[in-house]
Amino acid sequence: MPRNLERTYGDFDAATMGEAFARPGMDTRQWVSYGTVDERTTDQTTGETTEPVEFDPDYGPLISVTLQPSGIPCRCRVAAQIAGNGEGSYHPFIPGDEVIVAIPQGDERAGACIFGRLNNAIDAFPMESVAGQDPTKNAFGFTRRRTPYVEEFASTWMVRVASHGGFVLISETGAITVRDGFSNCLQMGPDAFSYQDKAGANMLQVDITSGRFTAMVKDAIFTLSSSSASPGTSAIGVPGTFALSSLTNPAAEHAMSTEATVSYLLTLLTQIALGFTAIPAGPFPGGAPFAAVLTALIGSGLASVTSAAGVLTPAAGSAIMAKFAAAPQKPPGTPTSGQLAPGIGSSGFFIG
Repeated sequence: MPRNLERTYGDFDAATMGEAFARPGMDTRQWVSYGTVDERTTDQTTGETTEPVEFDPDYGPLISVTLQPSGIPCRCRVAAQIAGNGEGSYHPFIPGDEVIVAIPQGDERAGACIFGRLNNAIDAFPMESVAGQDPTKNAFGFTRRRTPYVEEFASTWMVRVASHGGFVLISETGAITVRDGFSNCLQMGPDAFSYQDKAGANMLQVDITSGRFTAMVKDAIFTLSSSSASPGTSAIGVPGTFALSSLTNPAAEHAMSTEATVSYLLTLLTQIALGFTAIPAGPFPGGAPFAAVLTALIGSGLASVTSAAGVLTPAAGSAIMAKFAAAPQKPPGTPTSGQLAPGIGSSGFFIG
């Protein structure tokens, strides 16, 4: 008999009574019995407390049970769903738990084994709700636990739904992959955290090794690179207007870099200098000669460029801004040629 499975019996108990009345042709043995897990007991003389659950290094959990209705006490092993070399499954027992006990050879002293549990008044069935659904409808299966639960695997773990192919996978190397039923994929590994849709048109990625963050939504892309990234370029590329605002201010004004401003003023002053060569000597009657110069500069006919207050008319101001907005893109590698698009000086970049 396995050690620690014996229970001390008194001089007179139910088993002894059964043996006393046994006769040929009469089998007093029980092979299966209900039972309840014992309460914690304390020796009044020594003060030593005995727990109803003990973990033996050879046989795992051993549970003190009183069989019902015979009242026979026995020490029971537990039949687990998994038992192997370094493997096992277990759920805590508490006093009053109702169990079903198998009794080998019909002898309670031969090593009884718990192979099932029952709901009762102490261990009530979850009648009201499981995951927000009514379990009494008999429409779904479930496992509901009140105690903390740990599930551990020595290798790969995967759960997959056959109807659409969605799955959750933890590989042996530690990478975690989640794929939905539409083949969109989220992955976490030692080198990157990334999400990508089925077509590869939308992507979110943190490159842990290189130190780079990339977000892509079809033809719009944002890249943020750290000092360790190679290349260390950070960029925003969008097909339409790009706007920044703060404090709920609407983005309504063009943004312009210092380089673009200097380049624009240099170009403007150069063109003005060239245009002034066409101004005849003497005063400007009605501002007509100056309007002709400005027309040559901005490329549109203006009858008058100044108002009665001596400032540019709205038409002249709008024409100058249109000229600036239509400026060509800065050629690569030509720092002094102006920077209007793409970049912070782009005409599609707004601030608020």
